[in-house]
Order: sequence, then C-alpha cells, then structure tokens
Amino acid sequence: MNKSKVAVAVSRLKGTAQFMVGGGILSIFGLCTLIYLFVPAFSTIGDGFLIFCLVLDFIGVLFIVASRRTVKLIDEFKKCVSIISIQETGSIEEMAIAVGKPMHKMKKDIALMIKKNYFVNAYIDEESNTLVIGKTSDMDVNEAMNREHVECICRNCGAQINVPKGRSAACDYCGTMLRG
Repeated sequence: MNKSKVAVAVSRLKGTAQFMVGGGILSIFGLCTLIYLFVPAFSTIGDGFLIFCLVLDFIGVLFIVASRRTVKLIDEFKKCVSIISIQETGSIEEMAIAVGKPMHKMKKDIALMIKKNYFVNAYIDEESNTLVIGKTSDMDVNEAMNREHVECICRNCGAQINVPKGRSAACDYCGTMLRG
C-alpha cells in the first residue's frame, strides 16, 4: 500500500476516533454538568465536581474540534489533487482560490499535507509559489511520450492522470496504482 493512501486513511481513522472520544466525553460529562446545575439534590456534591465536569466538557470539545480539522484537511487535499490534475501548474494561489482560503493559510495547509505524507515526494517551491510533486527521469518521459495514453481517474484522490495504454502507473499525487 502506498504512503499517501495509508497517511490519508490513518488520518481519517484518527479523526473518527477523536470525534467519537470527544462526543462520548462531552455527552457523559455534559449531562453530569447539566444535572449538577439544574437538579438541586446533586448540588450538595460540591463545586469540585462541577469544575471536574467542566474541564472534561472542554476536553471533549477540543477532541471534536481536532477531528473536524483533520476531516477538513483531508477534504482540502482531495480538492488540491483535483485542481493539480486539471491545471497541472501546482499553483498554490489557484488552490487557495478554489478552496476559498487566503494564500498564506493554503501554503501552511499544504506544508502540513506534505508533512503528513498526503503528498509523497513533494515540496513547496517558494520562488514560484507552487507545489512540486516528484520528478520522473528523462527515460521515463521519452518512453511515455512514444506510447498511446488513456486518461484514468484515480479512485483514491480523484486526480485525472494520463497512463500509457496497457501499462500500470502510480498516481502522481497519492501513489495509487492505475491501469491504462
């Protein structure tokens, strides 16, 4: 299994787990907080219990917020891959416009995607403000130009990739194997 696909799957699993843990904590201790506040018989327990419940409520909210950030980053990754596969420039400015974010925030998110291995063998070219994804050798380029190509859509990230007919190739963006 390729690095990008694994990284995205692990992040999605992590986000789901964070949401479930945060929701569970918030449900249990949020209910305890409400009972303490609105049922007079429970207010005799003491203020320490209320503070304990409020702290755990806050931790539950933090888990939920973290899960939402993870899911949003994965969604942005898929949008970026689609944009790159269509425009092929790797322009961070174009990605920022499409996603609806300021360019500096988009650049920060792309750096995080690279760090988390969503984009494999990639880097940000600061001079041209582009995302550069792994290079191929001259021999691979010449061989590919001499073959008939089939346009494939990656089932993992949605990128449109030209693959030599009758051959297999890895998606340039996430590494999933495609058959031409």
